[in-house]
Amino acid sequence: EYLLSCLERLQKVLSAASLPSLFNHLESVAKQKGLDTHLSPTSTACYITSDLFYLEIQIEPDGHVIDVIIAHHGETPESCEELVQLLRMKNFDDFAKSLEGLSNLYQVPGDRKIKTKVYQVLKSLEMDLNTMADMYRFRKSNADRVTTILQGPVGYFVPRNGGNPTTLEYFISPYDQLEKRLEPGTIIIFSSTAQISGMKVFVTVEGISTSCKLPITPLIQNSQQDIDRGIPTFAPLTEEVNNELPACFFLKFPEPFPMLIDLIQKIQNLTGLSVMEQSASVSFYELLAKSEMKSPIDPNKILNLFQMHVILYNLHHSYVLYMDKEKPLLGTLVSKIPFTHPMQVSSILDILRHQAAYNLLVGSCISEKRTKNAAPELHHFEVHSLNGTSFSVSFWHPFSDNLTHVVFDVLNSRQISCELHTEPAAAASLGCSEEFISRVVHYCMSIPITMRAILKKAAKIPEDCNMLTETV
Repeated sequence: EYLLSCLERLQKVLSAASLPSLFNHLESVAKQKGLDTHLSPTSTACYITSDLFYLEIQIEPDGHVIDVIIAHHGETPESCEELVQLLRMKNFDDFAKSLEGLSNLYQVPGDRKIKTKVYQVLKSLEMDLNTMADMYRFRKSNADRVTTILQGPVGYFVPRNGGNPTTLEYFISPYDQLEKRLEPGTIIIFSSTAQISGMKVFVTVEGISTSCKLPITPLIQNSQQDIDRGIPTFAPLTEEVNNELPACFFLKFPEPFPMLIDLIQKIQNLTGLSVMEQSASVSFYELLAKSEMKSPIDPNKILNLFQMHVILYNLHHSYVLYMDKEKPLLGTLVSKIPFTHPMQVSSILDILRHQAAYNLLVGSCISEKRTKNAAPELHHFEVHSLNGTSFSVSFWHPFSDNLTHVVFDVLNSRQISCELHTEPAAAASLGCSEEFISRVVHYCMSIPITMRAILKKAAKIPEDCNMLTETV
């Protein structure tokens, strides 16, 4: 299958090596997306057109693409280097996706005037988000990309380019941070051209069955005081600014995102709009397990009977996820979040970061592997959901017959409180404080690694005692 796809790609490249054949390819791609094409009288340009935008593709007689210019209705035409490179590489599949993205900007009910207004409100939103990103960079001039992702009011802002929507990268795990920093050419990974590897949402505007009031002009008023403080001031929403349209702004996930009902409710209280889709709420741990695992879960099995097997170097952990049957932790998959004002984006991203941190911690206990046979040095742990975004991890003390609990409370994406519950004597023999546990979990955002650190710390206590005895 892979070989066939390579041969098909090679055939496309070879067959698009002249102007007529390139035009035929462009005509075919445009037709698939419902767009028209025609050549200029001098045959030096191919136009792909719709009622509201057009592309001018400047071509040399041998089929070499010189430039691709995009013009939306009422706007100054602009060159798009990304589309130039796609056509030079004869990558017609991604070029077709870009055409689809451009067409989707106008996929709203209404006439040409309505569609043009919807595009204008999207542009105004993008300008405000860009301004918020610029103000953060001005105030935090030393912030690198990771810091901007985790703390910036709009995360790491990547503007709309061709048919690719504006992207906000809002969360990245410690593992991904380390992986990025260890890549060759680390010096460029925080540049605007670096590939996005963290969690992200796309900024879009889409048609809806009702109507929303959306600002048709940028709302941020840039005073020097606002720039110095890094806090934007938004203009009031007057009748002239706020237009009622059959559309709404959305933050769209690349793939459905598991969210707790409590955090979804926070977003709904913030925006006044419903996030819940048709899918009903279900057990959140089951939802997260399905999302984390590549292989499907047997629907006949009950999740709290699953025993996850996590291997850390030469250590083997098994984790059992339990749910409170009387007060189950509920969640659902979210594909997109509606909103109507740029000011709402920062608060929404903070809630998404909170959810991402919780998912990362609980998800670190989920593995494709199942514990069947007792492995050597197998440590057993039970994970119990508590209120909100808190949960406990229970295990038997390694050197005393005491059940020990560590309660993790994910207050937000940057604050995780840890409490150790066991007998006082057993706590002392563990040799680690709540502050130590908190530091470890903040550093790694992994329950298995944190549990390994606790057990490793506990193992040093008998060793130190033996050494002291031998010395005496």
